[in-house]
Amino acid sequence: MSYFIPRSDYQLAIRAYDAALRLDPDFAYVYFRRGQAYANIENYYAAIDNFTKAIDLIPNYVVAYNNRGLAYQRMGNDLSALSDFNKAIELDPEYPPPYYQCGLIYQLNG
Repeated sequence: MSYFIPRSDYQLAIRAYDAALRLDPDFAYVYFRRGQAYANIENYYAAIDNFTKAIDLIPNYVVAYNNRGLAYQRMGNDLSALSDFNKAIELDPEYPPPYYQCGLIYQLNG
């Protein structure tokens, strides 16, 4: 969850990100941030699409893999979530969040 945008401003943020992407459709960080905004309004399909686009533009975007994994997890797709968390770990073994998320999935699913 992002703590920088009040819930009532996510749609406004998405519109601003849309405008930025019309100017520069290869701006990976904007896709990432728009994905976060969509995730915060629980539109996980759109979040996944945006995180995927960010990853397409920057294949080693560790945090995008982690956040896409979170979106998959919230949709109940633990296999895709684990795949993304493991990819994030492969890319940066020193980045703690995907380890934690894998642990939660393993703990909750026995």
